[in-house]
Amino acid sequence: MDRITSVKNSNIVRLKALKTKKGRDAYDQYIAEGSVMVRDIPALNIKEIYVREDDALKYKDIIENTNAQVYMLTANVFQSVASQDTPSGILTVLERQVPAEIPKERLVLVLDTIRDPGNMGTIIRSAVAMDVYDFILLECVDPYNPKTVRASMGSLVYANLVIAAPEDLEQLLSGRMVVALDASGDSLCQFKPQTSMALILGGEITGLSSKSRAIADKIVSIPMPSKKIESLNAGVSASIALFYITNHTALVNHK
Repeated sequence: MDRITSVKNSNIVRLKALKTKKGRDAYDQYIAEGSVMVRDIPALNIKEIYVREDDALKYKDIIENTNAQVYMLTANVFQSVASQDTPSGILTVLERQVPAEIPKERLVLVLDTIRDPGNMGTIIRSAVAMDVYDFILLECVDPYNPKTVRASMGSLVYANLVIAAPEDLEQLLSGRMVVALDASGDSLCQFKPQTSMALILGGEITGLSSKSRAIADKIVSIPMPSKKIESLNAGVSASIALFYITNHTALVNHK
């Protein structure tokens, strides 16, 4: 186990770079911070673990049961690479996944200009919980942003993220039923999902882009009996829609 005491150490320079999109693009890596994520992420995905030396005893079980390279950092060095003001004292470096082709028989979630990193992470977490792993991202926030990673709670390692331009969307979704979520649509409860389909979710402020609207076979909305609330945020909307669609599809497939 190596001990790092200087902020000029090459590993620390790299970790600092990974706090920026430019750095993540350069190294093709990102940081997942916190004991919950380090424990939940599959061991094969973890190559390096960095622990604040004052917390070594707290994370003894992780340190002793990993095949990853473990580095012990002094308090000031760890603080320099942490993304939180009061860090938990442990983080890991992960490789960004190479996008894979999306099978036709699987539900794909299209995120159209989702710019809030917390919403992005929540959507990915909810989707993976519903057994949905394929995402097409159109002009969205960087999915490896530290806030997104934190909100995803480790589910990001299971996500197949395809970053695409709006003009490529129609070709990417060829052969699927395309459904868009928008307040102007018909009730989601009256919709009968198909196995091979795409669900498009618009951005927090802009909503669905004109391109997404144009290629949608159907537009659906989440019915809200209360008239006191006009809309839900993107993370909540995605969670509700995915729960309905995946459970309904599962019932259809078992008939």
